[in-house]
Amino acid sequence: MLINGLKAVGRGWLGYCIWLIIVTAAALIARLPSDLAADYLQDLFLEMVPGYHLAVTEVAVSPLLRLNVSGCRVVANGTDEPLLQADQVLVSPSLLALCLGRKRIRFSASAYGGNVQGDVLSRADAVFPDQLSLQVRGIQLQRYHRTVTLLGSRLTGEVSGDIAYNGEGGFGDGTGHLKFRLRNGAIALPEAIFGFTSFDLGEVNVAIEINKRKAVVTSFSLAGREGHGTISGTVNMQQRLSRSRLSLKGEFEPDQHALRETAEGETALRMMQEILRNGKIRIAVGGTVGQPEIRLL
Repeated sequence: MLINGLKAVGRGWLGYCIWLIIVTAAALIARLPSDLAADYLQDLFLEMVPGYHLAVTEVAVSPLLRLNVSGCRVVANGTDEPLLQADQVLVSPSLLALCLGRKRIRFSASAYGGNVQGDVLSRADAVFPDQLSLQVRGIQLQRYHRTVTLLGSRLTGEVSGDIAYNGEGGFGDGTGHLKFRLRNGAIALPEAIFGFTSFDLGEVNVAIEINKRKAVVTSFSLAGREGHGTISGTVNMQQRLSRSRLSLKGEFEPDQHALRETAEGETALRMMQEILRNGKIRIAVGGTVGQPEIRLL
């Protein structure tokens, strides 16, 4: 009985020592300098997203290794203009995954009036993530000024959607899907089309399947004030998105009743008469994302 009692006391002291070590480590982590935590986060980002760097204003570390990051900016190397910005980001690295030779990062970001949550998983020595999932809710496109740079036009509206991608060790071998919805959408046209300087997109729903550098548009529909339309086809993906090749077809059916309610709509409808086929405009889109080529069918 004496031996069993000593064993119990020993186990108790061992438990207290382990708990003391954990509490001490947590206290040290909580006092980790902000610049040291920022350096760690920036190095990790550079490993997972080569060609871009992360700039932050402040980083706070919780005892559970959760990083609270303020003032995030993602910038391409050699440029000053941010590609993405976020007011606040919460980052949670997985220690268990790291022990198993993997890097797993969960994050939640407040940006552009909405929220983005994500989960990134990769091997410890991998450059591109093996798995990526994102949930986007309520992003206000009018707050994202780079739409003009990326699309050549200013796009507004609220975007929500989901992205899932399995890279399987490389960008070109991955599979996944993208689904999103744009509400109250509108686009300012770089030059007038049928007399319109802007176009009401209304609600746009898009579903895209990705399979080994090919993105298949399985569903694309828009329903706006001027009419409704659909698009289908494929995009052959390249490392630089602007060089991705387009092979798309679409049709648009103008709402003739709604157009006749305004002088601008009446003018547009008269200009459309020559190209309408059974009340619809049919187009093919080729070229690249950076330089699309549109022709009538």
